[in-house]
Amino acid sequence: MESGYRTIMWGLFLSTFHINIGTFPVLPAFIGWIMITYAIGGIRKEAHQEAFTRAELFAGMISVETILAFTLGFLNYRSGSIQLLSLVYMVLYLLFVYYLMQGSIEYLESHGKTSEAEHYRGIQLCYIIVCVITGILGGISIATGNVGWNGLAGGIGVIMVISLIITVKNIKKIEVRQAELPEG
Repeated sequence: MESGYRTIMWGLFLSTFHINIGTFPVLPAFIGWIMITYAIGGIRKEAHQEAFTRAELFAGMISVETILAFTLGFLNYRSGSIQLLSLVYMVLYLLFVYYLMQGSIEYLESHGKTSEAEHYRGIQLCYIIVCVITGILGGISIATGNVGWNGLAGGIGVIMVISLIITVKNIKKIEVRQAELPEG
């Protein structure tokens, strides 16, 4: 599971901070989401938690959405539907984070790590609330055409992804410590 969480961390990093040379994307966001989908599949097989199945489904849907957004952007397609794709992305991302965290919490609980599970349940709730607020700000930005709201939502979004990367890293550390405990 440690390698799965590590791949999720790198996938989140690449999907958020993708690399462009000029206007050409060298590592588009969908590469990171494909990595995340693959990693969650491995974790799901090892952990046997239903929430990971749903997290994998939503990560796969985000992969398809980001491929579509990349293709439309590459073709220089300009329409209001591109803005709607960002709202679809926010909803899918919210569901992805919820089920990724839920699967991790259930896995920790099933292995007697209840205090850690409760800690991450609080983080999950806070993250979901901030994600909903960011989605509302993004919706206001689209509805009003106010770029300021969009910048604020984008800034909050980057901070949220960084905090999710740190959270996944910390969950990975719990798994490592648990694996190092002697049998007995």
